[in-house]
Amino acid sequence: MISDNWITFGGEEAPLAVRRFEAHKGESASISICGLGFFLLYLNGKEVSPDRFVPAWTDYHPRYNRRLLYPISDTFTHRVLYLDYDLTGLLKEGENELSVLLGNGWYGQNRRNIEGDFRYGSPKLSFVLTIGGRTVVSDETVTWKPSEITFNNVYYGEKQDLRRLKNDIYLPAKRCPAPEATVEKQTCPPDRVIRTVEPKALKREGNRVLYDCGENITGVPRFLLTAKAGGEVVCRFAEEIFEDGRLFYQFTGGEGQIQSFSVISDGENREVFPKFGLFGFRYFEVIGDAENVKVDVIHSDIRLTASFHSSDEGLNWLFDAYVRTQENNMHWGTVSDCPHRERLGYTGDGQLTCDTAMLLFDSEALYRKWIRDIADSQDPVTGHVQHTAPFYGGGGGPGGWGGAMVIVPYRFYRHFGDKELVKTYLPNMKKYLSYLRSHSEDEIVVREEEHGWCLGDWCTPEPIKLPEPLVNTYFRIKCLEYTAFLSEEVGEDGTALREEAKAVREAFVNHFYDPGKNTYGNQGADAFALDLGLGNDALYEAFREHYAVENRFDTGIFGTDLVVKVLCAHGDLKIALSLLTSEKYGSFGYERVRGATTLWEDWNGLTSRDHPMFGACVRHLFYSLLGIDPFGETLTAHPAVGALPSFSGSVLTKKGRITVSVEGEKVEVTVS
Repeated sequence: MISDNWITFGGEEAPLAVRRFEAHKGESASISICGLGFFLLYLNGKEVSPDRFVPAWTDYHPRYNRRLLYPISDTFTHRVLYLDYDLTGLLKEGENELSVLLGNGWYGQNRRNIEGDFRYGSPKLSFVLTIGGRTVVSDETVTWKPSEITFNNVYYGEKQDLRRLKNDIYLPAKRCPAPEATVEKQTCPPDRVIRTVEPKALKREGNRVLYDCGENITGVPRFLLTAKAGGEVVCRFAEEIFEDGRLFYQFTGGEGQIQSFSVISDGENREVFPKFGLFGFRYFEVIGDAENVKVDVIHSDIRLTASFHSSDEGLNWLFDAYVRTQENNMHWGTVSDCPHRERLGYTGDGQLTCDTAMLLFDSEALYRKWIRDIADSQDPVTGHVQHTAPFYGGGGGPGGWGGAMVIVPYRFYRHFGDKELVKTYLPNMKKYLSYLRSHSEDEIVVREEEHGWCLGDWCTPEPIKLPEPLVNTYFRIKCLEYTAFLSEEVGEDGTALREEAKAVREAFVNHFYDPGKNTYGNQGADAFALDLGLGNDALYEAFREHYAVENRFDTGIFGTDLVVKVLCAHGDLKIALSLLTSEKYGSFGYERVRGATTLWEDWNGLTSRDHPMFGACVRHLFYSLLGIDPFGETLTAHPAVGALPSFSGSVLTKKGRITVSVEGEKVEVTVS
């Protein structure tokens, strides 16, 4: 546990803090430490851990005098996380030097303020260092100096001036108040360098080289700086390029939010990389004297535990693109919407993809932490759940976004079976349901916060025509039923919740069903109704015929997943697979044939090209095509023989790994 002794460093945004101590032969040493926003820890000049961007991002403590784009007056719960490290292997006899490099991270982010002003303050530090039976705590005996980092920002990047390394003038740290927050040990995985890419040089022009990583990734460049003293190397990053080789910034934040890394040489040849910058990109330019350029791919240290391959290249691309996109959006203990322009833990995107991510990745610890973030962003009195967690502004809706307070714990329980987690968050779920109830008229959800957004579906290929109340009321019904189920799983009575869900179902039919046309509307409205079991055979047949003929989606992020789910549930897997791979506008094949390596935010590809939200439907390749059921007493699979000439895949669950292989009529299913 860290101490209550917090120290700060004169407002410097990247200080290097140093504490010297004595150690004797045979002694062990460990440290509990938190550096806000992010820190890197060294002992005797060597990195203690490969962890990056720690501690994980949370709603650290109250922010006063904040300005928000969307008016919010809610109360939040606050946490600060610390980490423990064993230092024994790096100790030496006699004097040792512990140094901590601090960066702004999310704590000191003060440049991008589109959603509002969210800066908490300048970097600060607390630690307890234990050597043998002695302890050293963070206090005025810690000294510091400005580091080589002259600027660092989670959106814009980093600047280094290596000439500052020669500065040996240290100043005493000053004590500062401890954050008004609960202090807990970090249990979610940190970010780390996962692999290294050798980028391809596409174009050389003077001292500028344009590189291509071959895929959209998140990471940092690493290169040998060979510039003369005072010479500068500048890197800039983008997802796309113009035909003439110039970087196209529109998808990553535009000309006003360019991701960059620059370093000024001190005259020595050094390998350099950003310490607190992280970039989402495929292409980047290096201007200046740099050699041996590589790219370190960085994301949360979470491993893919599933596989998929088939005779359909479109489906193979969809699986690979989703996996890459999801990995690119797992950082600092949060699942984000995109890794560049916004970088926020949008609850709508996160709840939509959580089932797929929990199925395909070793992600239990990550989602356990993010569920707590969602709860921290819920007002304890009104039950309102924010659209981002940790809260950082952002627009959304009461159902598809706020519903994360129910949907993510529900999915978590289904995959990992943790009843204690359910018991912990059931009060939050019920408070959220109370919020929806208070924002309904005739049982239909019609509003959220005054002057805020009240979205339904999002990112449809044509302008949204689907009524927001239909979507939000669908989520109200689902959340009532999920909460009733979870209540019963931990021995509580879910009867009242089920009765309420029944009443809301009746209202849903009365408000949205058109008996003359036998439909609930367009843009996937019937998929929402059918998933609730509120359709009839004729309605389903019309729904099926529509998508069979159109062979494209007319839906947004929620409707797309539901269209695939409903088709699969009714045995029309071939139509669903055709929709997923169609090359028409409004399908994933449209993205694939245009060279995409990750999933787009919009079907038209005019915004971010690294958004996982539409990838939620990848789960149906496993649940319906491979036929895997990971939720029963035993692992079983009933693959859809005949849907494709061949397909195979596997998932790792709490009950073991199940592998399915289909070749023509030959089926193999193994559990290990």
